[in-house]
Amino acid sequence: MNDKDGRFNKRLIEGSSILVSCLSSPGFIDPADIQGTLDELKLLREDAKSRSKKILYRMGLANRDLKENLTAFVSRYDSFGEDAAEHNRAILSSKAEEVGRAINPVEGRNLDSQQLSAIAFDVRSRLVIAGAGTGKTTTIVGLVKHLLKAEMAQPEEILLLSFTNASVKELKQRIIKETGQRIYVETFHRLGLRIITSAGDKVPKITSVDLRRFIREEMERKKSDRGYMRSLNEYLAYDYNSQKEESDFRSYSEYLRYLQENPLITINGERVKSFGEADIANFLAINGIPYQYEESYCVDTNDSQYGQYHPDFHLTGTDIYIEFFGTDRNGNVARFMIDDNPDASEEYRQGIEWKMQIHQENHTRLIDLYSYNRSEGELQSELEAKLKRFGVQFDPDSSSETLRKNLGQDDMKTNSMASMFATMILLVKGHGKKWEDVFPQGRSRSEEKRLKRLENVVRPLYDAYQKHLKDNGEIDFEDMLNLAT
Repeated sequence: MNDKDGRFNKRLIEGSSILVSCLSSPGFIDPADIQGTLDELKLLREDAKSRSKKILYRMGLANRDLKENLTAFVSRYDSFGEDAAEHNRAILSSKAEEVGRAINPVEGRNLDSQQLSAIAFDVRSRLVIAGAGTGKTTTIVGLVKHLLKAEMAQPEEILLLSFTNASVKELKQRIIKETGQRIYVETFHRLGLRIITSAGDKVPKITSVDLRRFIREEMERKKSDRGYMRSLNEYLAYDYNSQKEESDFRSYSEYLRYLQENPLITINGERVKSFGEADIANFLAINGIPYQYEESYCVDTNDSQYGQYHPDFHLTGTDIYIEFFGTDRNGNVARFMIDDNPDASEEYRQGIEWKMQIHQENHTRLIDLYSYNRSEGELQSELEAKLKRFGVQFDPDSSSETLRKNLGQDDMKTNSMASMFATMILLVKGHGKKWEDVFPQGRSRSEEKRLKRLENVVRPLYDAYQKHLKDNGEIDFEDMLNLAT
């Protein structure tokens, strides 16, 4: 084994040792530590993957010890997440029983296994999700009782936070009744104010702005901003109802069920059959290009194999047609279609060839677009380029008229958007960082473009809200928490 292989072999052994050591822990492995360990060894895993593709390794000529250690590390790394979860599950069962014996009953009844597991899972943070009336507060009372009885904390070391004064008062009373101890229970709001005040000279001014109403009013004010209106119309046209890909679905029945529950309605009111068709129809509508959807082709095409041809789109008053073909760059259809019909790709390709032949024989012009144009984020730009190549005139409606068509006749979509944008702004602010440090960048070209269209709409609203707070010397709840921490 040469020096380079020797150093790499040592790294593999050390990596395996870290993984084995974690799994040998007598206590719980914190989920944050699980991810931290995987992140720490990620580069080594990538190096191992690269090394395993080299010709000597594939031919079986690599050093035996190196090959065995590489295989062992990769196996341990790839299964580490599930192995750690199984390790925690094995410990949790006995720990929950132990906690139950120590603290039951709580508030007059024995806690169930789920409640005891939530208490016994001793890691840095726990998220308990349950409906109203299922015993979340009782579980918190049980957790405080456990911490006190096990002498894991003194009363003055425990802090409980809630959102309302009423819930704070109730929680204080229930804990005193169950444990006989006074625990510090407070609202997030009041605790934040106390911390900020103790560190500064005065109590901060908390805004009373209703963010959703502010957003609706700001969007109304921006109707005179042509750039913003175009961004808003593009977001509504391409992303608001159409953020999925055909590859997201596992079966054809799942795809059809989704379309039944979430019909793809275009700006002009047609109900279309695919996400790509929706994008094309909305692009044509935004740019004032009249069309007919699935109109019968100008020539009778009925024969023994095919029926009458109905192209996806026909540009009104022209010999130009548009087809959206659901294939990737290799000519393959979505996986769910192949699962239902192994010959689906070949049959679909034959259909494409027939359609192209029809246009060629009848001297009509075809703009062909594909699923990969959409998945690569280039559908609109490809369509625009081909339309201009054929000399098609763009005659868009005013931004306000397009927005009216996009939003429909009631305020439901506007209110829904305002609520969603408000949530986004609060989530960004909750990180306590700059917008650009928090807003995601996207994992693919298509996702990058969708996120950019969304950012073009939400970022100006965020900036306007931040300016309003600054101009009025106010902070909001997220600012208060960030300042307090």
